[in-house]
Amino acid sequence: GEFKDISRGEEVAVGRVMTAREGENLRITKTGTADEIKELVKKSGLRAETEFSAGDIAAADLNDKKSEGEMVNLVLLKEIGSAVLHKVKKEDICGLIS
Repeated sequence: GEFKDISRGEEVAVGRVMTAREGENLRITKTGTADEIKELVKKSGLRAETEFSAGDIAAADLNDKKSEGEMVNLVLLKEIGSAVLHKVKKEDICGLIS
């Protein structure tokens, strides 16, 4: 797609940081988890940030296997090692992840 300067691994890493931050905003994810993930991603040698917006990345990922009709299942962490599925309307996902 349009993400020529970012590897799939980096896309996933950036997405994990963004969704952890959103999980914190929704009070699903333990505070500080996004920063912890961001540091681990950096230590692994991957980018933890990109010039692409969260909406760009979310829109590109809407057709993946977690999508069911008009809904998409976001995998949000309670904390590292413990995840939950959070259903969101596709039309709302780009505004949810920021």
